[in-house]
Amino acid sequence: MGWHGITLVHWLIVALSAVPFVLIYLAYRYILLGKRFTVLQVMSRPDVFESYLKAFGLTDASATKKPKEPTDVVDDLFNLYYRWGSYALGIALNVLITITVTACIFVRAGMHLGLPPDLQGLAQKTLPTVAFAFAGAYIWNFYDLIKRYRAVDLTPASFQFAWLRLLAGCVAGPLVALGAAEGIRNIVAFGIGVLPLQTILQYFRDYATKRLGVSVERDRAAEPTLHHLQGMTKDSIERLAEEGIDSAQALAYADPMKLFLKTDKEWAVIIDLIDQALLFNYVGEKISLLRPLGIRGCVELAVIYDRLLKGRNIEDQGEVDKQTALIATLCKKLEWSIPEAHNLIRNLLEDGKVILLWQLYFGSFSNRPEDEGEGG
Repeated sequence: MGWHGITLVHWLIVALSAVPFVLIYLAYRYILLGKRFTVLQVMSRPDVFESYLKAFGLTDASATKKPKEPTDVVDDLFNLYYRWGSYALGIALNVLITITVTACIFVRAGMHLGLPPDLQGLAQKTLPTVAFAFAGAYIWNFYDLIKRYRAVDLTPASFQFAWLRLLAGCVAGPLVALGAAEGIRNIVAFGIGVLPLQTILQYFRDYATKRLGVSVERDRAAEPTLHHLQGMTKDSIERLAEEGIDSAQALAYADPMKLFLKTDKEWAVIIDLIDQALLFNYVGEKISLLRPLGIRGCVELAVIYDRLLKGRNIEDQGEVDKQTALIATLCKKLEWSIPEAHNLIRNLLEDGKVILLWQLYFGSFSNRPEDEGEGG
């Protein structure tokens, strides 16, 4: 094989280091169709579609006065987050950075790539710590991307954070390694590469403020509230924070369709969490007192008033007494008056967001109240 053939083989090996970014995305496109199918199934129910339009409206500003079909709305939602163009920039930057750094490592190792003399000389100056930090970030990126692939949570932002990690690792790894002993600098650089990006940035922020004697004042903010909801693990809270949802209030008024498309949460889990968050906005930490009563969210609370009204309409005194007693117990738990409790559950029954959750809730967990026998 001639000199040019060897150079071509070297470049082929360099290019192969970036191919996995493209292959992961291509494989993921087929998995995304499953998410789209799930949302379309739910949205195709007339009651859900109407409630969704009332709660969130149409998905784009170009919509005509004529209501769209469920397929149109689902397509708008899907393309808003998952059209190929949303992934293109992140994947392209990962490919570019990976090929560039890998080529520099190859030149530093003595492999010929046919670069111009100036670029050849520059690449030969690549520090070993840069190579090790890049390797750490590279390996961690694929660990993260594969984990998100398995969880059906591979968003365009995942690829954006991936290339940013590659850059941060190549810069931060050698800098931190300077403070280490000569024999372990490469290991330290590799370790920096596999650290979470936020940890790397926070380290340098703390270091800079300490060295400069600068104090960073933080605005007073509300205390975190998501941990009060059942099922909210640390990972779940961190994942929702990536989508800008950092409080029960933000979760309560989030679009469940968008949240399902954007995160790795199962459909039924999203409905349950939003339902809990909405009730938390009204009763706060006292939500834990209502769970022994079988009330975990707004829908279950609205069902009480719905049954009370139906009991009165059909003159079923037994049902009326049952629901009245339940409301009285509710008042004792919350330390509210009867009128206050009636006002809350009546407002919930008439709230557009609760109506949508009602449709989604009983379509996902159980039969509708009107289909149940006496006493629910």
